[in-house]
Amino acid sequence: MKKMLAAIFALFTIVGSLSGCNNIGASNKAENMPTVVWYLRPLQQEDEQAVFAKLSEITEKNVGAKLEIKRIDPGAYSEKLNLAVSSGEKFDICHTAVRYGFNGFSQNGAFLDITNLLPKYAPKTYENIPQHMWEATKYQDKIYGVINYQIVARQHGIVALKSLVDKYKFDLKSVKRLEDLEPFYKSIKANEGSMIVPYGDLAGAAYSFALQHYLGFDNVGSETMPGVVAVGDDSLTVFNQYESEIFKNYIALMRDWYTKGYIKRDSATTTSGGELRKQGYLATICDMIGPGFETSFKDIMGGRDVETVIFDPPFINSNSLLASLNAISATSQNPEKALQILELFNTNKDNIYNIINFGFEGEHYKKISENRIEPIVNSGYYPNCAWMFGNQFNAYLVPGQKDDVWEETIELNKSAGASKLLGFRFDSTNVTNETSQCGAVLGEYLKLLASGSVETETIYNDFINKLKVAGVDKIIAEKQAQINAWKSK
Repeated sequence: MKKMLAAIFALFTIVGSLSGCNNIGASNKAENMPTVVWYLRPLQQEDEQAVFAKLSEITEKNVGAKLEIKRIDPGAYSEKLNLAVSSGEKFDICHTAVRYGFNGFSQNGAFLDITNLLPKYAPKTYENIPQHMWEATKYQDKIYGVINYQIVARQHGIVALKSLVDKYKFDLKSVKRLEDLEPFYKSIKANEGSMIVPYGDLAGAAYSFALQHYLGFDNVGSETMPGVVAVGDDSLTVFNQYESEIFKNYIALMRDWYTKGYIKRDSATTTSGGELRKQGYLATICDMIGPGFETSFKDIMGGRDVETVIFDPPFINSNSLLASLNAISATSQNPEKALQILELFNTNKDNIYNIINFGFEGEHYKKISENRIEPIVNSGYYPNCAWMFGNQFNAYLVPGQKDDVWEETIELNKSAGASKLLGFRFDSTNVTNETSQCGAVLGEYLKLLASGSVETETIYNDFINKLKVAGVDKIIAEKQAQINAWKSK
């Protein structure tokens, strides 16, 4: 009997030892996994660490790599990303765009050439995006960024508080150009006083984003740098948009509106635009508009219903395709794993894309149907920036969005007119000093002029003269030369 008990005890000891070895093996495996670091810029969320931990669990299971998300506040993102890149910091992925230096980073070697890696490690992501759109991500025929597929067809117009449109019985749909808003603004100013500002909070900043195509400018490189071509111009002749009659008429209108009190007095310098919108202090804003955008604008306007009107037909250019990407850092130790992780987010493997967007079912949102949810108010997680993380057409629908909003958006992308410069990438290497100097001049003058904050005639002449001294003509000539060479190919 004793021999039998001893044998049983020995057997349990062996089994226990083997089990312990297995646990140690699993632990070692997890510890030895590489960590992929991803820089992102959503607003801080109370429950973000729990969500990020879950995302890492999914990448560990599917890719064999941990995921560390380094979140940076939007206002500091550009500066901190520049610092990470310039210091040679080792990281793997970063959210990027034209406004965050994508063109420069891909040209100077900060981002990795993924031309051959992308189809191998993120094949579905590569296949799901129309092939001609990848042209915008290229520099010298090499791909440097993964497009977050969303609305890429750009249409611009006015977003207005519906309560004011109804109150003053204004036919917003009749508006074809900015000047047509004058009667609406006059009524608001006369009856609402200083309680509500008729036109936007950041008119100067809005110029660079929402009005370029409306004014007929097709960018060559960054959004505000001098040197554009006219939309539809087959000759692709580069000109200084700031010397054009179109721009001069625009700033004259802004000055007129400013003096009438239609524009916020500190619109050229204020940083509180988001809060002003949420407070219902702004009657209208100028922005990009697309299918289902009313839902997002309602949230931006503090839960107030909005009405929109579009000024221009849908249009795709390189900058609209480069509005939201993720790039692989040249310092990445695990570019293959990084691309495999982006593949998970772009294909929504194990619901990872909707987790980063909406958090956990029952805690942060209620499931209404298979692809529709209702976010729980003040739940601790709702970053509201699906365009940042991957293919937005995999996102759950939220209240206010139509059932076919994604199909409608994809159709709009397909039907949009394309820039004649699609795929062209301006290389500023030969005019680095000039672009830096002109950038400084723009920083000094553009918001002041475009918000109507200053008398235009004298200040405008100073602006143009300083651009000349800064080397604007050399930039124009360099852009033209590169476009001519590109056309010849």
